[in-house]
Amino acid sequence: MEVAAGIHKVDGVNANVYLVLDADEWLSEPLAARIREIVHSKASEDGYAIRRLSYFMGRLMKGCGWQRDYPLRLFRTCKGRYLDKRVHSRIVVEGPIGRIEEPIYHETYRNFEEYFATFQRFTTWGAEDLYDEGRRARLSDLAIRPLGRFCKMYFIHRGFRDGYHGLVLCGLGAFSVFTKYAKLWHLQQGRR
Repeated sequence: MEVAAGIHKVDGVNANVYLVLDADEWLSEPLAARIREIVHSKASEDGYAIRRLSYFMGRLMKGCGWQRDYPLRLFRTCKGRYLDKRVHSRIVVEGPIGRIEEPIYHETYRNFEEYFATFQRFTTWGAEDLYDEGRRARLSDLAIRPLGRFCKMYFIHRGFRDGYHGLVLCGLGAFSVFTKYAKLWHLQQGRR
């Protein structure tokens, strides 16, 4: 199953089933076979969360919370839609959702240049989404949330298992949270 980034209609008994892939993702062969099986079966769920295994700077991550990533990527178009958000928009499905263990692979950032190019956009958009939702930055958002993100990623989700890659990713995750709330605070200051 050759699939490029975007939304793809998958033909079969279950008509109007779409598969969503980002430009930095690809299907494993077992996943392609599983998707064929699902679309050619008469009984299926309205959507499927698919296991995603992610690489960070060339290393397949085993911790940091990335090992538990199951984005909803296969769905019936009549039952699913995207949420209206600038950052990390996701598909929501009205109906039963199944889970597929055969993975999608995800090559996130190969270097710091790629990371920080995305970082700037996502922290700005994240701050704008929060502002539009009526959220306002508090001192605790700047002082405690980043530390909480680091501890959650590094200790609870065992980022330490990934060595230097895990430490760097957890630090960047904390800095991303700090920057998003700093940008939210800046938005508040500019709009008073």
